Amino acid sequence: MDALMEELCARREMLLAARAKAEKMLEGAPEGKVRVSTRRGKDQYYLYQDSIQVYDRYMKKEERPLAEKLVCKDYADRLIRRIDKELRLIATYIQTLEHKNPNNVYEMLSKQRQKLVSPILLSPKLYVERWMKQTYDMNPAFSDQKLYETKRGEKVRSKSELMFANLYYELDIPYRYESKLTLRDGTVRYPDFTLLDVRHRRYVFHEHFGLMDDPEYREACFRKLDLYRRNGVYLGVNLIATFEGKGSELNMREIRQMMRELFGV
Repeated sequence: MDALMEELCARREMLLAARAKAEKMLEGAPEGKVRVSTRRGKDQYYLYQDSIQVYDRYMKKEERPLAEKLVCKDYADRLIRRIDKELRLIATYIQTLEHKNPNNVYEMLSKQRQKLVSPILLSPKLYVERWMKQTYDMNPAFSDQKLYETKRGEKVRSKSELMFANLYYELDIPYRYESKLTLRDGTVRYPDFTLLDVRHRRYVFHEHFGLMDDPEYREACFRKLDLYRRNGVYLGVNLIATFEGKGSELNMREIRQMMRELFGV
């Protein structure tokens, strides 16, 4: 629902910008209308002006600029009417989503009633709360290597993972660290981070590859990406990959901006 609201607002802004351009086209537009026909493969233009009661006068070649202005005026006028109609529909729908959002029905029930209901739809807030409370299987390997404590109070293995965990915490992006992921072919992996894309109600996985200078590590990295791809976890769709190596340091400012845009925060 949040994604739908975002799309509606983006569509509204695009339409308003288009309407402003159309209104600009109407400024100083000449009076009259144009009828267009084709004869022997050539376009012909005929002028109609209410004010001087001239009906379907053939427009000569030198009047082509006037024909263009009249056709552009007609286009802009039609466009504005269609835009205004859609803007009214969008405004009505946004108002409905804001005040009568079905995601909020469960939260509107009393606590006593909520205990008796298994909700079908949840508000973003409750959706996140429930996801964060769920237990999950973490990577059991090398637990003694988790040396760095995040702002959320958990331990991670590297300074880079510490920066990412703190970034997600600061941006209020729900995440799990090294949560078990069973792929379609039954293979088990533990992505560095499992992120909750609240707007689209889906998971996005983040793998950080920090030793790209090491040939064996680099080869393993590519094998892992191939494994993900074969199992429907696609780089740039539901998989984020970041890399470190000689001459390729992390730019957390750019990564922060990327995460803001990807997760709408």
